[in-house]
Amino acid sequence: MSTTDTNRDAYIAELTERYAAEISFLRDHDRSPEVVWTGRGETALQATAGPGRRMLATNGDACLVGSRDEDAYGENPRTWCVGLYNIGRSVEADTWITEGIGDTLEAAYRQAFASLAKSDHDAEKPETKTTRVAVRAVTSGTFGVNSDHTEAWKILEVPTEILGDYDAEATVIIDDLGMSFVSDVIVVDKDVEGFAAGCSTWARFGGDPNYDDDYESSEHAQAAREHWNCEHTLFGATPTEGWTQVTDAAELDAHDTLELWTFRTGEYAEGEYEALVARFTWDPETYRLTVFRDEHGPLCEQVQMEGLDDAKSGGIATIVDAIEGL
Repeated sequence: MSTTDTNRDAYIAELTERYAAEISFLRDHDRSPEVVWTGRGETALQATAGPGRRMLATNGDACLVGSRDEDAYGENPRTWCVGLYNIGRSVEADTWITEGIGDTLEAAYRQAFASLAKSDHDAEKPETKTTRVAVRAVTSGTFGVNSDHTEAWKILEVPTEILGDYDAEATVIIDDLGMSFVSDVIVVDKDVEGFAAGCSTWARFGGDPNYDDDYESSEHAQAAREHWNCEHTLFGATPTEGWTQVTDAAELDAHDTLELWTFRTGEYAEGEYEALVARFTWDPETYRLTVFRDEHGPLCEQVQMEGLDDAKSGGIATIVDAIEGL
């Protein structure tokens, strides 16, 4: 054995004796402790930390303070750091998980393993699946009898599991997200079990398919069958439906159009959107799209489109993109 190896072994022995109390504490917790060289020319108190994990504890600058470090540390208080790692092919290849800091090894140990338990618990929790929904949000004033308010469409994310539960929808949207709303909750995303994009969740209607023996005769079942309060044009798969064709000759003349279609997201009030698709007298072969947001001017103006359906779909997409951007 070389002199260097002899010196290293002697120093490990010194540290093992110096930190006998800490080693005893770790043994009492079935951690199989030992003083080791970390591979960076420094020392640490190493112990097991569960399958595939190790613990390294130090009370100096990435080291255990021993006789060779006395001059550097003197009588200064020594803070313990307990780091927990996933084991790699070597100490240098370990990946850090968490750590604890304390005035004693025990304090740092307990903090580190409490943090590890929380980390493991969080990792085990299934990720909450969310779904985009749209509601008519109250944007000013108060909704109610003899109260003035304004409203507009808003798109937000909610946990998928609450869809169709009246109380849960209200709790999440009003209490958690701080948004008062006056409409049904409308599903925006595709491929949501039980709802097509643009469907209401029908939470306000009585009846539960999971518990009611006579569910098919309930108000909820009828609402689902007949798509009460849905918004399939704006948020669903039928953006070309639900438009209004202007047939009044005087209005067509006023706009200098041969054909004119309109779509509005609500009554004439600030924050609503209107899309216009027109064939003008001066270009009768082309459909052109214009989309306005009240009080904010055009989002697009007389954009040439491939055809009527393309223009209508483009108008709806423009509106939805604008709502999402708010």
